[in-house]
Amino acid sequence: MDVNKFKLLKNDDNQYQIVLPIQTDNFYLGLDMGIDEIETEVVTEVIGLPKNYEISRFVFNDNSSLNINFKFFNFSTNSWESSYLPIFQQQQIYYNTTAFSNSFFKLDFYDKNDNKNQKIIFTVVIPTQQGKFENVQIFPSWYTNGGYVNLKTSSFQLNYLQDKEGYFIYFLEDQTIINLTDFYVTFKFFNGSTGQFTQFLTQDPSTFTNNNFNPDDYQYLKAVLNYSNYTYIYTTLSGVPIGNELNPINLYEYINP
Repeated sequence: MDVNKFKLLKNDDNQYQIVLPIQTDNFYLGLDMGIDEIETEVVTEVIGLPKNYEISRFVFNDNSSLNINFKFFNFSTNSWESSYLPIFQQQQIYYNTTAFSNSFFKLDFYDKNDNKNQKIIFTVVIPTQQGKFENVQIFPSWYTNGGYVNLKTSSFQLNYLQDKEGYFIYFLEDQTIINLTDFYVTFKFFNGSTGQFTQFLTQDPSTFTNNNFNPDDYQYLKAVLNYSNYTYIYTTLSGVPIGNELNPINLYEYINP
């Protein structure tokens, strides 16, 4: 039988002190801390470390304007024009009908320019409500201003202050999530009247020597993000910068020969 051996001590001043022999065991010392560490390791293994999914905003070429001309083919003049008149009636554009207002340009950003082995990363939309104007006579001459009105065109000068939509690129702040800075961009137009997409080429088809060209070879431009100053540029596949006022991006409606 184990019993506790208490001691009663008396000193010279007739003061008493009781000594209680209590066993101490260091086995559980720091056990709570160890449990916390194991819990952290298990949670990390199951759900992973937290990632930064914040979005950063990139502006074109140090805040300069982004200039894009989408050229539709006019069968009457046998040429490409930065105008909606080859595909919409004048009244549809002027009164911003549903067919026109529901139309838009679609810029798709891919990880590579291989149609059979690529992933789309994000998309930028440019609505028809933006863009420059052209002065066209759509009413009789006895109307105000001789019947001339301003119609929206498919020529865009996107910037920080006015036509903003489509100007900024929003992408992940943490580069380790999707480790890409170079993207391959295609350009399409959704026609709200027909419900169909039209592909645009990066080179004037009239310069081709024959009609047997592969349109896939002329549908990409590059967009390059710069994380040091949060800007981006457009270039040709050969690396020539384009998109400023002196050298705009010219795109041509693809007409299947």
